[in-house]
Amino acid sequence: MNCTKSKYITIISTVAILFYNSVLVMAQDNKIVEDNHKPVAVSVIDGELYMPKGTVIAAELCDDISSKFCKTNDVIYLKLLQNIVINGKIVATKGANVIGHIQEAKNASGFGNSGKISIEVDYLETDNHVKIPLQYSEKHTRGSQDDAIGIAIGNFIIGGLFVKGNDIKIPMKTVIKAVVLADCGLGIKK
Repeated sequence: MNCTKSKYITIISTVAILFYNSVLVMAQDNKIVEDNHKPVAVSVIDGELYMPKGTVIAAELCDDISSKFCKTNDVIYLKLLQNIVINGKIVATKGANVIGHIQEAKNASGFGNSGKISIEVDYLETDNHVKIPLQYSEKHTRGSQDDAIGIAIGNFIIGGLFVKGNDIKIPMKTVIKAVVLADCGLGIKK
C-alpha cells in the first residue's frame, strides 16, 4: 500500500511540475508578443517606392481613451487624416488604419491621485498592406506632483481615501502625429 501511495505522489508531483513549467513558458511567450508591437521595416529595393525615415503621419483616434477603462497593451485604433503620396502615387489612402497600443495605464485613486495614460503609435498599414513602423509616445497626466502632495496632506485630515483623483480622457478625433522610424520599402514599382 505504501508503494502505491508513493507512486501516486510521484506521478502527481511530476504532473504538477510539468503543468507549472508549461504555464511559465506560455506566460513568457505571451510577454514576448506583448512587448513586440512594432513591425520590422521592409527593406528598400532599387526600382521600388519607399516611405522615407522621418515622414510625419497625422491620424485621429477612432475612440475615446480613458485611464479609467484602458489597460496596458490594449490596442488603439486611429485613421489616417490625408492621403500619403510618393512620386505621384497614393500609397496610403485617407482613412487607412493606424494601429497603436496603451503603453501604461493607471486609473485615478484615493488621496487625489490622478490617472495616467501613455500611448504608443506602432504602425500605418498602407493600401497594399505593408506595415510602416511609426514612433510616437505621449504620457498624459492631470495635476502636478506638488498639487498631489498638497491634496494628499489635506485629504488625510478629512479622510483622503474618499477623495478620488481625476481620470485622464483623450477624446475621439484627437489628432496625433507620428514619425516613420526607418526607410521602409512599399513593394510598389516606381
